[in-house]
Amino acid sequence: MTAMLKKQQGLSLIELMVAIVIGLFLVGGLIQLFTSSKENYRVQDNLSRVQENGRFAMHFLTQDIRMADYWGCLPTERKANQYADLSSNLNPDNGGVTIYDDFTVPLDGTNADVNDAADTITVRGVANNAVSLAADMLSKTADLVVLNNGLFTDKSLAMVSDCFNGDIFQNVNNSSTELKHQVEPATVQDIGNSDGSFSKAYKQDEAFVYPLKFVTYSVDVGTSGEPSLFRTLNGGDRQELVEGVENLQVLYGEDTDPTPDGIANTYRDADDVVNMGNVVSVRVAIVVRSLEDNLISAPRVYTDPVFDDDLVTADRRIRRVFTSTIGLRNRLD
Repeated sequence: MTAMLKKQQGLSLIELMVAIVIGLFLVGGLIQLFTSSKENYRVQDNLSRVQENGRFAMHFLTQDIRMADYWGCLPTERKANQYADLSSNLNPDNGGVTIYDDFTVPLDGTNADVNDAADTITVRGVANNAVSLAADMLSKTADLVVLNNGLFTDKSLAMVSDCFNGDIFQNVNNSSTELKHQVEPATVQDIGNSDGSFSKAYKQDEAFVYPLKFVTYSVDVGTSGEPSLFRTLNGGDRQELVEGVENLQVLYGEDTDPTPDGIANTYRDADDVVNMGNVVSVRVAIVVRSLEDNLISAPRVYTDPVFDDDLVTADRRIRRVFTSTIGLRNRLD
């Protein structure tokens, strides 16, 4: 007689508890895997953003600094009379803004005394795009007639040059084909011209008009509350460029040889530079931090030869130090 197989009627309490424990282990493992993957993604995402922001910041700084002391086709040999043929018609008292007074100084900056404060750097020259004259100037006080290419508007700052002489001025005419440089008083908003007469009457096909490019870089708190790299063009409103840049340090390489050879003999802070006219390269270091906190296990100390002291942090953000030595193209001939 065959035995009758008993059908299972349910689970015992012990079996149920074992199943629940196994399920908890499986769910816990899945949660741990998800949490670990999410945290790893967060770290990698922030690290990528730090690297990207660092590259962007260095790109902007390098692009402007290497063009310091560019005055179109005017020669910029380092001599006592280097700027004898370049003059400024801008008001020396331009509403409290003084970056135009020393237009013959290609570089300038401020040096922070403590390692958690950022330096600033100002680069002077003109942009590398220009427009030619469409007609001769009949006199030194005549308007400049130029080809229409949208480079200049009312209140634009510019330099006209024929490779022998140059004049810096402010356009006081809202026309894209006629640039006026008559005397205009300075205000808080505008620089104005102190002299309506140029050093010469410039000729068609010999002279070009360049946009003035006096650029200052600084670090401050951005719109999101994070530290950011800012750029100021010709004394205008500051433009926020890159988030997460919390420190900027600058050293200036001076060529101190009796016969200059275009090679820096020493690097100094802005306050210690003997003559900015002898600077042939600039060493820049920036610290870029992640926008999120609690990404690493403990605060770190960041060290770089450009900084005077170690940078000690109190949070757990990711940080990277980016450094670059930038040669001044117009000083390396």
